Amino acid sequence: MPLCSRALPGSPRVMRLTTGSQRSPGRSVGIGSGSTSLDGPGLGGRLEPPQLVTYLQSTVEGSEDIFEGRNSEGDEPNEVIYVSGKQTQWLDYLQSPILALTATSTFCAVAMQDGTVTVYSHTGRRLLARQPLAHREAT
Repeated sequence: MPLCSRALPGSPRVMRLTTGSQRSPGRSVGIGSGSTSLDGPGLGGRLEPPQLVTYLQSTVEGSEDIFEGRNSEGDEPNEVIYVSGKQTQWLDYLQSPILALTATSTFCAVAMQDGTVTVYSHTGRRLLARQPLAHREAT
């Protein structure tokens, strides 16, 4: 079930987030979405990151469970929460703001602003902790 999120201050757009099995007429946002810019160094250009929002949600494929991400607007940590029914199953705190998240029948994944991805099991165990995806060139 897609959810509209409100943008953080300085980010006026509202985005609709969906997972792979949930297609809607709205805009789908995920890792690697956005336009490309071919004028920078690298392997054919850079992708613009998704816009930062305060709340993200993904329904776990094949169930009613919900995987949520909450970005803080202050100095508080960012949170990812796995909810089954009305019961919170687990909660984790992240240092970097959440850009995108998804939940499948086997895992949940979070992409963060610092270029890392964390993958969780449905029980909250980190299967892949803070895996860097972005290559930063030395200046």
